[in-house]
Order: sequence, then C-alpha cells, then structure tokens
Amino acid sequence: MATVSIDLMTHKKADSDGGYPVAIRVYHKKNLYFFFPFRISKKDWDESRSRVRASHHNHNLVNQIINEKYNTIDDTVILTLSRNRNMSATKLRSVIEDELSDKVNDFFSYYEDFVDGLLPEFSQSYYELHSSVMNHLKKFFNGSLPFDEIDVQNLRRLKTYFLNKGISANSTTRYIKTVNTVFKQAMKDGVIPQDTNPFELLDYPSEEVHKTYLTADTIEELRQIDFQKWTLRWKAQKAFMFSFWTAGMRFSDVCLLEWSNIKDWSDDIPTLDYEMLKNGKRVTMPLLPPAKAILEELKPYVANIGLKDQRIFKLIDDGTLTKREQHRALKTANTNVNRSLRKVVSRRLSVDEHLTFHAARHSFAASFENLDLPVQFLQSLLAHSSSKTTEVYRKSFSSKQNKKAMTEFFDKFQLAASDQ
Repeated sequence: MATVSIDLMTHKKADSDGGYPVAIRVYHKKNLYFFFPFRISKKDWDESRSRVRASHHNHNLVNQIINEKYNTIDDTVILTLSRNRNMSATKLRSVIEDELSDKVNDFFSYYEDFVDGLLPEFSQSYYELHSSVMNHLKKFFNGSLPFDEIDVQNLRRLKTYFLNKGISANSTTRYIKTVNTVFKQAMKDGVIPQDTNPFELLDYPSEEVHKTYLTADTIEELRQIDFQKWTLRWKAQKAFMFSFWTAGMRFSDVCLLEWSNIKDWSDDIPTLDYEMLKNGKRVTMPLLPPAKAILEELKPYVANIGLKDQRIFKLIDDGTLTKREQHRALKTANTNVNRSLRKVVSRRLSVDEHLTFHAARHSFAASFENLDLPVQFLQSLLAHSSSKTTEVYRKSFSSKQNKKAMTEFFDKFQLAASDQ
C-alpha cells in the first residue's frame, strides 16, 4: 500500500542560512520525492506535525502551499492506484507530475492559498482587500487564470475593467498592486521563474485626492453644539474632537482606547500612550487640556456603569474580540458615527462637505500647517509608516518632541482663535 508523507530532508546539505529541502515523499515500490522550491531550518520545522512553526516569518502561507501540494499528491495516489494497483513507480511519478503541473500553473489556486494564509497574522481589512480583489479577478478572467497569461496586455485590460466599473484611478492602482504582491510572492516561492515582472511594465493611473477638513472656526462650531449626553451623536462629537486634539487619532484607535492608555491623569497635562492598530507603532503624546476636558465628561458615564478600565468612548463593546469580530465591530461603528457626523454637518454646520471621522485627522494636519509649525513635527505626530504619506520625513521623533510639538500647536491655535 502506498504512503504519502511530508519530510524535512535533514540528511541533505543545509544552505548558508541553515535551511534544508522540504519534500513530499511517496512510497510505492520505491521512494518518490517531490520537492518544494524553498528551504526550512530545523528550528522552524515541527517534526511531529510535519509543518512549519510560527517562528518562520511566512509560516501561514508556506504551510498552505505544503498542504495544498500534499493533498493534491495524496488524492492523485489514491485515485490512480485504485484503478491500477500494479502501476509502476515511474508511471505513478509521471501521473503525479502531470497533476502538479496543472495546479502550479493556476494563479487562482496559489492566490487562494495566499489569502487563506493571511489570518491571523494580518489584519482583517488586509484579508478582505485580497478577497475582494480575487473575486474581481475571477469574474474578469471567468474563473481561470494560468500564470503565463498574466502579461502586460491582460493587465491593461484588467485596468480598463476596473475603471469602467466606476472604480477610482487610485483604487484601481491599489487593486492591481495588490495582485502584484501575490505575483511577486509566487516568484519568491519559486512557483514561477524570476524573470521580467509584467506589473513593472504597466502604467498606473492616478488622480489628485480631495481631502475634507474643517477650519479652526468650524472645529469650534462643532465643539459648541449641545447634544443630549450619552447619545450616539454626543459620543461621535466627543470622539471627533478628541481625535483632533490628539493629532488626528484614527477612528479604530479611538474606539479601542482604554483608560489604562491614559498615564499621569492627575498632572495638568497627562500622557496618552497607545499602540496604533494600523501599523503597530507605539504613540506617546501629551493630552492637551481640550482632550482632557473631553475625558472628564466621559468619566461619569464610565463610573455609572462600573467599567473603569474598559474602552473610553463606548463606540464598540468591551471585552476581547477576535480580529474578525473586532474588524466588523469597528466597521459598523464607523458607519454609524459617519452617518451621525453627516447629519450634524448638513443641519448644524456651515460646511458643504462629505464629512467622515477621518476628517479630524485631515483637519489637524491642515491646522498644524496653517500655523507654520515644522513639517517634521507633523510627521512624528501623525505616525505614518511610509515617508511618502506625509511628503517629507527626515527622521523619527521622541515623545519629548511630540510633547513640544503638541504644546506649541495648542498655544498657537489658542492665540489664533483669540485674535479672530
């Protein structure tokens, strides 16, 4: 009876990084080996489970590739030998190689493995982006896309398809570059030759993005609106203003903020210390008087329901959530808050804009620049992960410099308001 197993070939010579070949071993009259294009070190290999450990930087995807190949070979062996038990080992190898050849050339098969390997290592939003792009591709290519059909001509057709569907130029570029991420990973994994990448020969569309922001006067108008306490509009207003006074804190971070993120509360200017959900960066900055005043208003609400160390703004439920649950909760809360803000803008403010919560971040950046403060401070406070995002980044800044920047911003903002 034939057997199929996954082996780390430690009897072979290791490469310069200590990696050994990985192979599917089929025993039928003799051993047949089907190798992978990558190598794994002993410390990253779980011998008892025949899989890559989490210590490997890309363990989810590599395990998906191994399992896919194992299942293909195992199914082929069972089906083939059920029809001809006496088939020679040479013939069985040929049948398996033919089956693998069909699988390897299928981009969607590889892409599905790639997407399945994203969680839980990556964010739910990144997972959903890839899932959405893959669905578009399957629709455009009618469910079948061999690797060798990914060329410049087809990529141009794909670009036209996205644009004709009303997808913006910038989103079209993002979608195609998302596919390129998978294509380049396939090249690294040895699934396809590392020769010319057709994505590098494509012209990517782009368009100038209009960023909605509120002026200092409108920020003050918003602050002065008197909503009924503890309602969604009241919480949306407080959260928006808090974001503005904390250098444009992102909606997800505002929702997840807990009282434990506020340090030295008894000080005139406490410290805000939290980890950004988007990029994992640690942010430390002073909690300016307007932001502290907002939290003072929220403290009775928290005390009344006995949740002193839970989420501050109560825009999503307390408690531990999985990444998928958290993403869905944040998405729903963001939709509800944006709807409330749009109603406020249309009925109470002199603004003809499509306002969303993210406008608090743009508003802070616009106010900061209007006060002629150093752009390097802005980079540090916005905590972008890419130098391109804030246009000019020269170096990273410490929490002391964040404090200096925010204090100077507050002083100049107050002075400008008093002059009007």
